[in-house]
Amino acid sequence: MANNNLKFLFEGNVYPQNRLVLAVIKAYVKGNKPTLAQLSQAFPTELRGGKKIFDTERAITERKENSTDKQERYFSKEDEALLIEGVKILVCNQWQESDTRKFVAHARQFHFNIDEIASESESNKPEFSDEQLIKQFMAIDAFASVYHHWSESVTAVFVDLMRYANQCGLDIFDVKSDYAIRIGRKEKAAAKGKPLYGLRLTQQKIWIERNTPVQELTTELLAELKSSGALVEFNKKYKVSRAPHWPTDYHKQAVNIWKLSHGYKDITGEQSAWLDENQYLTLHEDTKKSQGKQFGGELRVGDVVNLSRSGDIKALVRVTSDAQSIEDAPFPNDWLLRKYEIIKWLPKTVAYKGEKKGWTPSYNGTFYKVRKKEVNLFEQWILKPYYQLSLDDLGIDSPEPQQDNLDIVEDDIAALMTNTPLNQILYGPPGTGKTYHTIEAAVKAAEPLEYEAIVSDFEDLTSSERRAQLQALYNELVKDGRIRFVTFHQSYGYEDFVTGVTARTQGDQIAYYEKDGVFKAICDDAKEYHKASKTKSGDSFIACWQAFIDEFNAVETGIDIETVSGRSSIYVHSVEDDIIRFDKRGGKSVHSMNIKTLKAIFNGERVFKGGLEPYYAAMIKYIKSLTINSPDTRVERKNYVLVIDEINRGNISKIFGELITLIEPSKRLGASEALSVVLPSSGETFFVPDNLYLIGTMNTADRSLAMMDTALRRRFDFIEMMPKPELLAGKRVKGIDLQALLSALNERIEVLYDREHTLGHAFFMPVVSKLADDDSAEGEQAAFAVLQQVFKNKVLPLLEEYFFEDWHKIRLVLGDNRKHKENHKKYIFVHDKKTTFSDIFGNEHGLETYEDSKTTYTIADFDDENAAWHQVLAYQAIYDTKVLSRVKPSAQEDKTNTADMSAQSVEKEVPAQAEIAGA
Repeated sequence: MANNNLKFLFEGNVYPQNRLVLAVIKAYVKGNKPTLAQLSQAFPTELRGGKKIFDTERAITERKENSTDKQERYFSKEDEALLIEGVKILVCNQWQESDTRKFVAHARQFHFNIDEIASESESNKPEFSDEQLIKQFMAIDAFASVYHHWSESVTAVFVDLMRYANQCGLDIFDVKSDYAIRIGRKEKAAAKGKPLYGLRLTQQKIWIERNTPVQELTTELLAELKSSGALVEFNKKYKVSRAPHWPTDYHKQAVNIWKLSHGYKDITGEQSAWLDENQYLTLHEDTKKSQGKQFGGELRVGDVVNLSRSGDIKALVRVTSDAQSIEDAPFPNDWLLRKYEIIKWLPKTVAYKGEKKGWTPSYNGTFYKVRKKEVNLFEQWILKPYYQLSLDDLGIDSPEPQQDNLDIVEDDIAALMTNTPLNQILYGPPGTGKTYHTIEAAVKAAEPLEYEAIVSDFEDLTSSERRAQLQALYNELVKDGRIRFVTFHQSYGYEDFVTGVTARTQGDQIAYYEKDGVFKAICDDAKEYHKASKTKSGDSFIACWQAFIDEFNAVETGIDIETVSGRSSIYVHSVEDDIIRFDKRGGKSVHSMNIKTLKAIFNGERVFKGGLEPYYAAMIKYIKSLTINSPDTRVERKNYVLVIDEINRGNISKIFGELITLIEPSKRLGASEALSVVLPSSGETFFVPDNLYLIGTMNTADRSLAMMDTALRRRFDFIEMMPKPELLAGKRVKGIDLQALLSALNERIEVLYDREHTLGHAFFMPVVSKLADDDSAEGEQAAFAVLQQVFKNKVLPLLEEYFFEDWHKIRLVLGDNRKHKENHKKYIFVHDKKTTFSDIFGNEHGLETYEDSKTTYTIADFDDENAAWHQVLAYQAIYDTKVLSRVKPSAQEDKTNTADMSAQSVEKEVPAQAEIAGA
């Protein structure tokens, strides 16, 4: 009986012992062209214990006809047979291990390089299919996060290498380094292994370390690795008798937790009922952010899924099958289905009202995995309160149970925020994407983990889908008050930004109240979340106040509250905005307390002295009593962002006042050198917390950077946002090279003015978008129309502003000064006309000037379809100095509207300019 576990490497391929014999004999026949007698002499029957190694097909057929033994003992397929002297020869497929080793030793005499590969004596594992092989790596986070982005070719070469390494007897294991997967030798209990190759994985490529240099893993490189025999030699050097290990042999299968939300808008009630009855989860295979691919592949059998209906919690289930198709399912074929078993089903759906993360039902996402470092939060926010279950009940180990999970999350965030300054200003000329990048910078500062998750899913940095995800998260953070926006102007002051006084009508009288500006308001809110902590509910103003509001809303009348002494009381009858209105016992007039002041007293930030002091003390005592039996409040650190648009247009000293020092990172609340000030209007102690990020924007065309307030310059990181013509590379509309066009304009502006007044690439992005929407001839014509509007409404007005209507310089920027021939007039944007004073006033005008003439300028009429605005060559001539020199004089007589010229007609008119015209 053949030993099917015995394998050999020959000519870059791995063979079991019987097929090795066939491959060697075929190689010998191909290289030597022997006769049948010569082949018999080269491979005598003694190598197989006196039994035939090969025979003619005819002889084999005759023996089978005269025998009851019908077993196929020879390789008989068409591509397996040998043809020698016109006779078909078949090789025997029955080999004992001892005979095979004898055959190998004999074959090496013919200079055949044959290497034996370790046998699987420890276990006889079946060969994996491609899908099964991929699953061996799903426990490796670095693999699971990128593999679903791979192209088919990248996946194929990875599978081929892993299978080949296993066949060569090498172990495959994961490590905590850039090279996430290593191929070599590693025992299960060993802390370290002996690697031969290391693989670094990205969303587009696989990089392999072969000592030096690092190379991209390609089919060609894999063929080179196979032919080198390096894996076989490594196996000989570190030989073992056991079977080689896969990554799953080193780790216990980890159970992941997922959120799946079947939205009311996406799945009908009938479809939902079918899913419940048949116990299936479903997701469309093209769900954004690769969620469909994760659902079909990364979601494993045994994983736990928190199933919800939009934001309502429904059931906790465990996956029991791979993705499959069901004939009678009420879903199209592009919907994936996974079978599950029920862990716990709620009697009715329950609206989730807790904290928000990607894996909570309230988050705007369909399918999301709970990160390993956040499973404790999942237990606290969802598992215990809604299902009355723990991680132990699910058989899931709690990560580092001795360490507070909030600290772990905070460490994760801190690592991501190392390159995010607390104070930054994005500055540059108009149209350079400052607003665009402000949104991204604000999201990154406020939610670094969510930002990282979004950007890691997209290869293209300008991806519209990526932008949509960031915009959606930005809008959500604005709605939650964690990102706020303010614009500075010359009238803006300290009272608007920090604190001031406002008047309100109270009854028939005017009352004055302290009013928090946008900066102080966001600082106060950020202070509540500047550090992850556990506090007693009675120590948290937010928890106490919410308890009071819940009680106040539950009663139809007001609430009686005794003073601390017990000798009096107040009757709270309304809460409006930030004011509590109450009556004293026995009193007739309405009094009020400021909620902001109540909060400051509660937190020990202010000492209130006045007639209302007993009533503030009574309120604090009462709201604290409402949370005596409440569980501890768990506060997670949250970042806040204040975006200051046009920061250079405000009077910084007037706006910030004494707080300019407090915004320094080293002076923030939470830093070792934290400072505070006492606000002059309220006497309140004020800090700026270290979880508040300030992002300013500044248009350098409005005011030079050199004129910025020195105090502000020292406290902000300045991030330059200059035009990037390279973002327009390869973008052409009717033959107009947008990159070359913008580069030429900016080069001239920089020479005539300065670099701070150049034109941003964002002006031309609508043209690019229009081209992307429709690449037909009609779409290109529409994009050209957008380009005309950009020049008319953006470029020319800015040039007028930059050069104070110095039309000569504007003509230089547009290249109109070069269009001096008679037949070039229709390509000029700004026409000039020189007129003498005598032509205007007559000979005896009596004007004593150094000049006797005046140059006037006229902008081409946009409504004239033959004007420069509508001529393709007018735009090309801005960056190409030769394009008009090849225009024939007859072109002046051509009445055809150039705006309707196709790329072919441009080529016909100017054949030497085919590349520029985009033909």
